[in-house]
Amino acid sequence: MSKYESNRLPDESPAEYAARIADEQTQPVAPGRMNRWPVYSAIEKEREAQDAKWGGPEQDDKHGLVTWNSLVRLHNGGAVERLREGSPATWRKEMVQVAALAVAAVEAYDRHAAKHPL
Repeated sequence: MSKYESNRLPDESPAEYAARIADEQTQPVAPGRMNRWPVYSAIEKEREAQDAKWGGPEQDDKHGLVTWNSLVRLHNGGAVERLREGSPATWRKEMVQVAALAVAAVEAYDRHAAKHPL
C-alpha cells in the first residue's frame, strides 16, 4: 500500500478509494488550477480495468523498460489519431489509458527495483 493509500478501508479497492477521496475533497483549489482528483480517479479506474484484462503485476513484470516505452508510445499514437479524427471525448479516454499505462510501467519498475536494489 502506498503512502497515499494509508487511509484506504480494508475492503476498499484502489478505484473505490480514489473515488471516495475525490468525493471527500472539500479543500478549495488554488485560483487558476483544476481539481485533479477526478482525473486521478479516472486513471485509477483504468488501472483496475487493465489489471483485470491483462493479469496485473504478474503480467506487467514481464515487460522491460524498452517495452514499456514502446507500449506508451503506441497508445499515445492512438490518442493522436483520435484527435485527428476530431473526437475529443475519445482522445480524453485514450489519454487516460496512456496515463494508466505509464503508471503500470512505474509500478513494474518500482517492484523490480525493490527486489533488485542498485
